[in-house]
Amino acid sequence: MHQHLQKGETKMNKKAFQKLLIKCLRASTTGIRYLICQSVKKTSVPYFTVKNYENYILIVPIRRTESCFLPLVCSHYDTVRHVEEIEVVIEGGLIRNKKKAVLGGDDRAGVAIALAMIYNKVPAIYLFCDKEETGGFGSSEFLFHEQNIIKTVNCYIGLDRRNGNEIALYDYASEELNNIFISEGYREVSGSFTDVSHIAGEYPKATVNVSVGFHNEHTEKEYVQFEECYLSLERISRIIPTLTGRYFNDLQVSYRDYGYGFAYGNSFRLDYDYPLPRVIEEKKVDREIYGELIDRLCLDCEFYHPGTESCDFDFECLDNF
Repeated sequence: MHQHLQKGETKMNKKAFQKLLIKCLRASTTGIRYLICQSVKKTSVPYFTVKNYENYILIVPIRRTESCFLPLVCSHYDTVRHVEEIEVVIEGGLIRNKKKAVLGGDDRAGVAIALAMIYNKVPAIYLFCDKEETGGFGSSEFLFHEQNIIKTVNCYIGLDRRNGNEIALYDYASEELNNIFISEGYREVSGSFTDVSHIAGEYPKATVNVSVGFHNEHTEKEYVQFEECYLSLERISRIIPTLTGRYFNDLQVSYRDYGYGFAYGNSFRLDYDYPLPRVIEEKKVDREIYGELIDRLCLDCEFYHPGTESCDFDFECLDNF
């Protein structure tokens, strides 16, 4: 079990989380960037470092090494509302925009959950993106600058799904990863565009997008169900530490009819240290096509290492995080 909190430290309680969530919802575009950076610097030093680019903010554990595999937890801080700052009201456990306009729970609820997890020192790499709603420019900038980070990520966890108990699936899925979330009460649904699906399209890895409690997004009827949001924080915080150092060797590619099978198409990038599934051998995929990749599969860590002969991956590097 990973020990996130040190002696004398406490995790964020429900009252504190509600206060953080309201701050995230109220903040302007400039204000939310400041809130993210200051929240991390104020509450999480010396556990995380902050990397601040124009269209994304990346939070990386200081004690992480290049050979340490962690999940990437992703949310976006832009919204589709037409005003910078809003007045928030809470009625019957539902958080709304008092002016009967777009609240921005998509995806400020995900941002609040990620910041609470950072406060609680849950070990992961955290990505906050801008401009998801206008084409994923933040995740595009992340893809351009952070290839070395991506290589040591073992899965992508989006915090950008409506409702309170869904995991959205995209082109790349792992039954093992999905079942971990299903065991916490989530159900599988098909997803549309989000930052994690964009990243997985370039660097395929096991991907899910998790519900964070917002409803009727992009409309004047939008609201955040606070209990759903807080329950999402608790459940995701239990799951993420179990993913550290984990190898998802059952990666499957969608047939586009929302079924999944072991089909590896032309869009499958193998020009980086990619965790090539052993299921290629188990399913007896045509060796004339995949033979070289199979032959170069690392027998120690089950990862594909182009141009290397030795394995230096450390799956226990965060045991004392």
